[in-house]
Amino acid sequence: MFLRYLPPYAPFLNLIEEVWRKLKGILMPRRCYNSVTELRAALVTGLKILGAKFI
Repeated sequence: MFLRYLPPYAPFLNLIEEVWRKLKGILMPRRCYNSVTELRAALVTGLKILGAKFI
């Protein structure tokens, strides 16, 4: 067993950070949605573009 120091914030070590960066920066450029339904629809569309699989 090896113990390794991890910095408090290391987005390059957390793979989901890259997904969120693409969603927020490229696929969902609009920052304000009129309802939660619109936000959810934009999120699902963005995830489908990235090839996410829903269970």
